[in-house]
Amino acid sequence: MIEDLKSAIRANMTTLFDAAELLASRMYFGPAIHLMIAAREECVKWVLAHCWVHLDRDSRAKIFRHRFKHKAAGIFYFLSGQLQAISFVIAGVELLKEKEPQISEASAALIELLSKRIEDPKSVAKSIPSSLYAGLPNESKEITAKRDAAVKKLVDDAEELRHNSIYVDFDEALQICGQPNSFTQSDYEKVKKDVILAMFHIDKLSGLQPNADVLHSTFPEWKDEYEKSIRDLASRIDDEKQNQWRTSDDSSDEEQS
Repeated sequence: MIEDLKSAIRANMTTLFDAAELLASRMYFGPAIHLMIAAREECVKWVLAHCWVHLDRDSRAKIFRHRFKHKAAGIFYFLSGQLQAISFVIAGVELLKEKEPQISEASAALIELLSKRIEDPKSVAKSIPSSLYAGLPNESKEITAKRDAAVKKLVDDAEELRHNSIYVDFDEALQICGQPNSFTQSDYEKVKKDVILAMFHIDKLSGLQPNADVLHSTFPEWKDEYEKSIRDLASRIDDEKQNQWRTSDDSSDEEQS
């Protein structure tokens, strides 16, 4: 039953994405944004369905509320942070394997464990509250209040965008407050990026091998940052290895003396 539901949600999210792209190609960015937001909401529903048995009651109760889904869309950025951190650890272990072949068996087990960890439905379910209410340990009330206000504005803006992208609104003086044809391609691309990211993680959670190039072309700064971190790590490992060799050579010279 759950797989049928996820399949239906996935099909609808793909349809909404494709329809949004068609509208955007005709420069109808307002309606395109509206459909792309709907696709983003379907992505959130897919993730919630994926980990339903592990989900808290509050999240289950709010699954059909627009404002909740605007907020919960942050789960995909949270998962990206986890994936990037795990990818960095795995890359680090691979570098160590090149330098120290004897650790290959243990490192292979670690890589397999880390790869499965992020895709586990129970782990994803635990990540949802973290992405919704994430805060720093022992943060002050002032910081908490500012963060909550920022999240509220983010959700308010998302709901206003959803509404204004499809309807013409006016006030009691009959002045137009919002209209779909006021939106631009830039406004559309911002929402589209969210959905590309969400679909990437949905593919991973489905056991597929999504094309990372699509993600990197959408978020090139992430790839640049990751590759720089790996280069820095490789450099530090080489420096440490050279220091060990120097220390070993100095010890040998002292013994010969």
